[in-house]
Amino acid sequence: MKTRWLLLIAVALTSYAAGALTPVALGQSSKAPKYVSVAFMKVPAGKEAPYLSLEKDVWTPVHRKLIASGAERAWTLYSVSTAGTSDPYNYVTIQEFDSLDQYFGADYRKAFTDAHPGKSVDSIIASTVSARDEVAVRIMERLDHVE
Repeated sequence: MKTRWLLLIAVALTSYAAGALTPVALGQSSKAPKYVSVAFMKVPAGKEAPYLSLEKDVWTPVHRKLIASGAERAWTLYSVSTAGTSDPYNYVTIQEFDSLDQYFGADYRKAFTDAHPGKSVDSIIASTVSARDEVAVRIMERLDHVE
């Protein structure tokens, strides 16, 4: 249990560090994000390649559209290298936001259709759901930050 909490803290700290660099590359503020959404996924053994392909080919372009529209600041996919078969998750995605309005007000359907014109949103959602189990999603508010 203590290892999982340490891993969660390490992932959160890594995302903040990456978030401090990512906005500079995108021409946005270098200020650390106020909010992050951390999604924990469990991908079955042997199914990692299709899952990673789905994230890279389908969801990365969607998040690029969300970032370009100002609906989110950054998105990151992490592999949890210390995960074992009994661990509840082995991948983590982190979205960064300046406000909760960005998170709750984002138009994912529009971002998807802009990123993948002519493709069915519903069929991709179904593929995503079958590729991994979303164990939990946590929204975290940054209370303090030191650089």
